[in-house]
Amino acid sequence: ITNTEQLIQRSNYRLQYQQAKKEQNIESVIGKTILELGDKATESTEEVEEDWYTRFFNIVEDISDDEMQTLWSKILAGEVLKPRTYSLRLLEVLRNISKEELDLIIKIAPYVSADFIFYYEGMLEKYNITYSMILSLDELGIINSDSFIQKEFSFVPNENKKLIFLNDTLICLANNISSENKKISIPIFKITEIGLKIFKLANINNNMDFLKESLRRLSDENKGITFSIYNILNIEGSNVRFDTNPLFTIN
Repeated sequence: ITNTEQLIQRSNYRLQYQQAKKEQNIESVIGKTILELGDKATESTEEVEEDWYTRFFNIVEDISDDEMQTLWSKILAGEVLKPRTYSLRLLEVLRNISKEELDLIIKIAPYVSADFIFYYEGMLEKYNITYSMILSLDELGIINSDSFIQKEFSFVPNENKKLIFLNDTLICLANNISSENKKISIPIFKITEIGLKIFKLANINNNMDFLKESLRRLSDENKGITFSIYNILNIEGSNVRFDTNPLFTIN
């Protein structure tokens, strides 16, 4: 056998191995997707677009890390249940996220309250979240690292249950217990639309100590406003049903 024939043979072996590995990666993601779907019912009669499937499987065929495969299985499951949930643009963003960047997203996820992160100077650092980490996610288009963004709310006298934030598991309501008009400003890092999708995929519970500390700081700066956190029982469209007893109240 000549050197050229040996080279061709090795090349064929390599191509066969690569193709087998790609197929193994795809089948692993599909298996995880089946587990993720369980007995969940689809939310739409609309079918997933063929182009979306093509782009998805072209990406996951090269994903061999178990944790990354789990992330992509959640995306496929979510798209099957509700087509157009995850755009092609989001797929491309996630395609370029490394394992280290995914670990960073998971690390920061517990500090996300709906579409923002409370930002009081020095507070995130207490929980080992540095500004450089925020900047890294800014570069990925997940967080706006501008530290001068404010989320503002106005209250009429004795106004109760004003919505401050809402995510899949918690709702924060505020009460103006004073007889005066009130206006509060919350310093935040804003989460982008793509960031919202990605953090939702992470599916990490809120860090309650950080949440309490942030609301306590907010309450100290806005006398006469109380903040309460409740567990959400069910969400149907714009209707939110939550526990009548708060997890905690900050006076």
